[in-house]
Amino acid sequence: MGSRVTIHYPWHPLKGQRAEVLRRIRTGEGVSLEVRLNDGVVKRLPEWMAQADVCATMAVSEKPLCGMAALRELRAQLDAWARGAEVGSSSTIEATEEDCDPATGRQGSGAADVKAMAT
Repeated sequence: MGSRVTIHYPWHPLKGQRAEVLRRIRTGEGVSLEVRLNDGVVKRLPEWMAQADVCATMAVSEKPLCGMAALRELRAQLDAWARGAEVGSSSTIEATEEDCDPATGRQGSGAADVKAMAT
């Protein structure tokens, strides 16, 4: 491909480094970039990590954006998945208005009774 990108994701250890794009890989989760760093090392990262406009909106906040109940339920789902237990369409994570709005990631923005199906 020959184009170059800058890694903009604020918490990536290579933030600010430029890399040559070797190829774009489309998956069910989105698009990944296979890049070659200046030292010749080849890495793969999600394309959004190289999008300045996306990463510019990310910041550490003083208040958590999701409630503990939602995080505990997510942890339980991940633990079940790691044990090989079936985590299917009957499993849900429920958020309340005190938890988070999945569309905005903001706490208390009207996400009452939102159900996110675990896959």
